[in-house]
Amino acid sequence: MHPANQSSESPGRFSAARFFQSAARSVWLLSAVVFLNNAGGATPSGWEELPPLPVPNGGFISGALDGKIVVAGGVTWKGDTKIWLDQIWTYDPQAKAWRETGRLPAPLAYSVSGDMGSALWFASGSSGDVTHRSLWRMDPGQPPRVVAKLDRGFVYAAGALIGHTLYAAGGADEQELLRNAR
Repeated sequence: MHPANQSSESPGRFSAARFFQSAARSVWLLSAVVFLNNAGGATPSGWEELPPLPVPNGGFISGALDGKIVVAGGVTWKGDTKIWLDQIWTYDPQAKAWRETGRLPAPLAYSVSGDMGSALWFASGSSGDVTHRSLWRMDPGQPPRVVAKLDRGFVYAAGALIGHTLYAAGGADEQELLRNAR
């Protein structure tokens, strides 16, 4: 997939913001990755524990936008009930805090996403009963917008944004088909 024909846009200076959520809702981040933009390419020096996401979450869209980490959508569990999320959370490394900064038009999880520093791109994914067939773009301070319709949707795929191309590999066309898979 090609996110857009926007040759005037250059890739962001960092796109490797990675974070993990443990069962205890702790988020760990390779501290130098977030601050790579300010450190002039310094070598990562260690791990730093960050405040937990306000809602335990998995299967979310994530990336770095404007020097902040963005987590959108995903799923959480309450007891035996899977809950599909539409919140957009932003982590500000200066304030060391998460805040809700918007909502997706519908709950969404298991999309492919990638960031360019200036934009977060994500494609397809599921709301639990619907597989979405759209390519979205989210800019800092703006709600996500559909930039293209896809012929086919997918869930549980791996993906990466390389240059101006968002790649998706693997996954399934419909999440519903996986409900009874063994």
